Amino acid sequence: MARLKPKKANRGVATKNIAVAYIRVSTEEQADTGISLASQRTTARKYTADCNLVFATPDSGFPDCPADGVYEDAGVSGGTPIDQRPAGRRMMELIRSGRVGNIVVSNLSRLFRSNKDGTAWIDELADLGVIVHILDMGGRTDPDSMQGKMMMGMMSFFADMQRQSIRSATKAALNGKRLRGERLGGQIPYGFSCPDGKHLVPNPHEAEAIRLTRAMRAEGVAWATIGRRLNDAGYFPRNGGAWHRITLYRFVEAPNDNDT
Repeated sequence: MARLKPKKANRGVATKNIAVAYIRVSTEEQADTGISLASQRTTARKYTADCNLVFATPDSGFPDCPADGVYEDAGVSGGTPIDQRPAGRRMMELIRSGRVGNIVVSNLSRLFRSNKDGTAWIDELADLGVIVHILDMGGRTDPDSMQGKMMMGMMSFFADMQRQSIRSATKAALNGKRLRGERLGGQIPYGFSCPDGKHLVPNPHEAEAIRLTRAMRAEGVAWATIGRRLNDAGYFPRNGGAWHRITLYRFVEAPNDNDT
C-alpha cells in the first residue's frame, strides 16, 4: 500500500479542522434504522458542527467532494477493502492528497471489517496524520498514538470476528434450506419445479431428459446427436430451440440424484 511522504501531511494549520464523513451499509443492513445511511449522515453532520470542524465540500474549495462532505457507499460489504469501494476510493484519494485532517464515522466497522485490511489502514492513517472520529466510542481517536492505535486495532479485530460469525451463520442457514429442499434463490435448476415459490420439487419430464442424456453419453453418443434425439423425443430446453453442449455436459456431471 502506497504511503504519502512526508508523514503527518494532514496535520498542517490549513487542514487540521477540515473533515469528511464516511457512511456505509451493506445490503442486509439497509432496513436497520439504527445504522441506516440517513441516521449515520445526521449523526456525523451534528458531531462535525459541534466540534467546529469544516466539511470538505465544493463550496469550501474541494470541487471533487460530495456536496455535503459525506462519502456514501450503499450496499457495500465491510469486508470489501475501502480502496475497492466507489466512495471509499475517492475519499482516500482526497486523504492522501494531504488536504483533510479528519474522518468522521459512526463506528469503525463502517470503514473496515477485515482485521487485515484494518491493520493496514490504521498504519496508513497514522502516517498521514489523520484523526479518526469514531462516534460510538466518544469521538476523536488518534491512530498515531499508542492508545489510539491499540483501540482501533482491537475494534478492527472484533469487527472481523463479527463478520466471520455472520458469514458462518449465513452458510449454516443456506445449508439448512438446502437440506429441507428449499429454493436458495437464482434460477430453478433443470429437473425441478418450484410451484410455491419456496420449495423445490422434482419435475418428472425434465428429470427424464437428464436421465436420457446420461444414458446416451454413457454409450458414447456425441453431444450434438444427444441434443437432436432429445428434441425428437419432445424434450426441449426451457428457452426452446436446440440444446447447448454445455447444458448437456452439466446434466452428466451433476450428482446422480436429479440435483442439477
